[in-house]
Amino acid sequence: MKEQIHKDHSIGHYKLIGTIVITVITLTIISCAQLGIPTGGPKDTQEPVLIEANSSPNYQTYFNDKKIVFEFDEWIVIQNPIEEVVVSPPLSYPFKFEVKGKRTIFTFSEEEVLKPDATYQINFGDAIRDFTVGNVLKNFIFVFSTGDKIDSLSISGSVVDAYDNKPREGVLVMLYDDLSDTVVTTSKPFYFTKTDDQGAFSLKNLREDTFRIYALKDENVNYIYDLPTEQIGFLDSLIILKDTITKVIDLEIFDEVDEPQLLSTKQAKKGLIKALYNRLPDDYVVNDINGNEITATTSGDTVLIWHTELDNDSTFYLIKYDDRQDTIFNKRARDSMSDGNLSFAKTQNKNISIYRDDSIRLEFTHYLKASDSLKLSLSDSSAVYDLIDYTYEARSLILRYDSLEVDSTYDLTLYPDLVEDIYGLRIKDTTTFTVTVKDPGELGNLNINVTNVDTTSYAIHVIKAETVIKKMTIKTDTSFQLNRLESGMYSLRVIEDVVQDNMWTPGDVILKRQSERLVEVPLEELRAGWDIEFTLDINQVFDGIKSQ
Repeated sequence: MKEQIHKDHSIGHYKLIGTIVITVITLTIISCAQLGIPTGGPKDTQEPVLIEANSSPNYQTYFNDKKIVFEFDEWIVIQNPIEEVVVSPPLSYPFKFEVKGKRTIFTFSEEEVLKPDATYQINFGDAIRDFTVGNVLKNFIFVFSTGDKIDSLSISGSVVDAYDNKPREGVLVMLYDDLSDTVVTTSKPFYFTKTDDQGAFSLKNLREDTFRIYALKDENVNYIYDLPTEQIGFLDSLIILKDTITKVIDLEIFDEVDEPQLLSTKQAKKGLIKALYNRLPDDYVVNDINGNEITATTSGDTVLIWHTELDNDSTFYLIKYDDRQDTIFNKRARDSMSDGNLSFAKTQNKNISIYRDDSIRLEFTHYLKASDSLKLSLSDSSAVYDLIDYTYEARSLILRYDSLEVDSTYDLTLYPDLVEDIYGLRIKDTTTFTVTVKDPGELGNLNINVTNVDTTSYAIHVIKAETVIKKMTIKTDTSFQLNRLESGMYSLRVIEDVVQDNMWTPGDVILKRQSERLVEVPLEELRAGWDIEFTLDINQVFDGIKSQ
């Protein structure tokens, strides 16, 4: 028994010693490992460096390889190659990338046939990055020629939006040696590049030749202008490249005016048809099959047809515009507008604020039926005021009162069953509004003198907070006034109205018509009760000089 106890004691002793040894070794390893952990230092900002001796030579001639090898001084990754890597002239088939540690291989498709005697560029954008931190190799371009020389001519410039003159990023700038007027809609360019975040571009390694140049916001990445949502820009004249001169070209990009097109019609409830257009027709009229005009309003790009053929599914309506017409069928619907309720619009505030001598406007949900009688009252604590006049405008009831006092508050009460819509529905409840009258002396006036008008027609829009409050067409030196304006910042949008439609018209690439010139001229702040006198010198405006 004693021998067994002694044996167990010896085993426990050896286990303890073993545990101590293992602990010491473990602590030593951890200590050593901690010595190797970085405790700070400068952040790695170094981009990958190309090792030229181990890479395919740049700027080589008589190129006929299928693979291009690049080796760097550190492990790399290729990020978003489809978006970032640009090959010019464009390829007919997709290229491939293979990354092996520090090396990447760019491979042309086996079906790709490179153009003869052409200088190619592969611009890698922000695609090449180091593996650990993601530092980007900037401005890396690989150039080769399938002929005996590298072309050396270049074009630079910028692309801005024709409407607001702001630089546009990521726009294709494309050169064509095919000089046909429709080439941008049918063919890929011979050379192209993309604009940077400042709208700047540079086309290098170009050959001597005559080109057309276009700018394209390419939505489907096919290098062809083929979508109505794509923006386009062009130069009026041809570009003749020769010698060593670098041409500087500025382009304006615009969204062409699309022909109005009916996209869909919907009648959720009998009595109201919604016809959605890609672009609302400028002037339209809605008729029934007998030629009678039908009540219609607009909401955005939708024509709202308010009709009373609630029990007839065989009728149709015609929306006529620009010598065209769209047929709108009165389709069956489960519900009817006559089953609902007439109420006030959600935008109608119960607290109404007007200036003295202004009318009071009440907005409803349905198109209203005109009535010869209207029962309501406007009162304060001492008197009831007579209604001078009232009119109906689509979904609005407009009331006119006289002798209302400034800084006074009135109760406007509208009684039941006296406002009716075209479906026979009436307001059922008594509704009271609070009307506050403000001093018109707080309003200001703009007096504009327009000078140096040439034979061109000009459209002038008065703008406040991006909203057009007045439009006019000017064909000669003139003056105009805008009265009873609230205080704030105003500007004049001046348009060289070539199309003569009193609005800004973008260019047309097929007609080779550039966008109408547009300049926004800020005015000084209009203060309460002030008048502003301003002279708009058309010559100065379009020479880029602010009028005084």
